[in-house]
Amino acid sequence: MKKKYNAFTLSEVLITLGIIGVVAALTMPTLINNHRNHVLKASFLKTYSTLANAVELAKLDTNIFSIEKEFSDTFAEALQKRLNVVETKENLRFSNSKYNVMNYSNTTGFNSCLNIRSNNEYILNNGASYCVRDGDGFAGADKDLGYVIGFDTNGPYKGPNRAGYDVFEVRFTDDAIEPYYFTKTLNYCTKTNNPDASGDWYGTGGGYSHQSNGRFCAYFALTDVNPDNRNKGYWESLY
Repeated sequence: MKKKYNAFTLSEVLITLGIIGVVAALTMPTLINNHRNHVLKASFLKTYSTLANAVELAKLDTNIFSIEKEFSDTFAEALQKRLNVVETKENLRFSNSKYNVMNYSNTTGFNSCLNIRSNNEYILNNGASYCVRDGDGFAGADKDLGYVIGFDTNGPYKGPNRAGYDVFEVRFTDDAIEPYYFTKTLNYCTKTNNPDASGDWYGTGGGYSHQSNGRFCAYFALTDVNPDNRNKGYWESLY
């Protein structure tokens, strides 16, 4: 007597593979985005912590305790040492045409010292980078921001090179660094196009496609709140 074997037919196998393919096509983009956002969040928190700790140590090294008032070349050099700078890029924006930081809504170039020809960019041993610039009059603020520090959590050679994603800015206060967030007419961390917005300090109106859209994003990244929908998390809403 011959044994009878049970097996799937070719059509059943093809149907099963087709179903698996459809499910994968529907779920893979979400999984990829979730992983990408998780990496961006972890990189941001790590870089922010690294900067904050280096600032504290540089203060001790230089006996400067009011960074906002006493920022100097001496402090800047002490900060470089504490951050383990391995490379200095002069005019990196112009020496590498691929490096062009975009704003938060990805509609125009971001107005940051990372995009300014006259500023040096310092590469850390972990691949992150930063620059420092006098922030007088930045971000439509109602006061002088003093010196600000811009940073790219994964450096200039890895994307997305976009404000609010891997590029952020914070300011030096008397004794630390902190995000700046001024509640004026415009919110410079938004993906919502509001053509009726006004109050832009350049007089152009609207924050969506403005070159400074992204300047306030460090605040929302730290608090994990979506600037356009306070009921959602910041990092889960990036893509």
